[in-house]
Amino acid sequence: MKHVAYPHIAQTIALLDRYYTAADIGVDNGGNGLAVVQELLTLDKYKDLALEGRLRGYDFGGMITLAVRDGREIRKRTKEFMTSLISGALQRRQAVLPINDLEIEDQFATHTYTLHDGRVVYSKDNDHIIDAVRCAMLV
Repeated sequence: MKHVAYPHIAQTIALLDRYYTAADIGVDNGGNGLAVVQELLTLDKYKDLALEGRLRGYDFGGMITLAVRDGREIRKRTKEFMTSLISGALQRRQAVLPINDLEIEDQFATHTYTLHDGRVVYSKDNDHIIDAVRCAMLV
C-alpha cells in the first residue's frame, strides 16, 4: 500500500482482520508501518480486534533474537533471516506463489542484493510484495 496514508492502511488491516481473523499480522516498521502498528494497538476503535500479541512490527534493518541457549541470545539480521525463510519454504515446497501473477514474478525475479562490509544489502526498487511475504513468513 505505497502512497497510502497510515490511517487508511490501519483501517484496511482492521477490515481484513475482521473478515479473516488472522492468527498473526506482521508489518514493516519502516515508513508508515510503526504509525500503523501504534494506531491499531492504541486506538479504541480497534480494541475489539484484540491485536495485542498478534500484531508485530519488524525493524528490517535490525536484529532478531531466534533463541536463547546457555543464557546467550542467538541473533540474526532480520531482513536476511526473513529472506532465508522464504527461500527455504520455497525450496521445501512448503510455500507456493501464484503461477500467473506477473507482478509477484517480476518482483521476485528482479530482486537483487550486494554485499557491503560483510552485510547483505537488498535492492530497494519494487519490493513491496517481497517485504509483505517476508513479514508473513516471519510472523
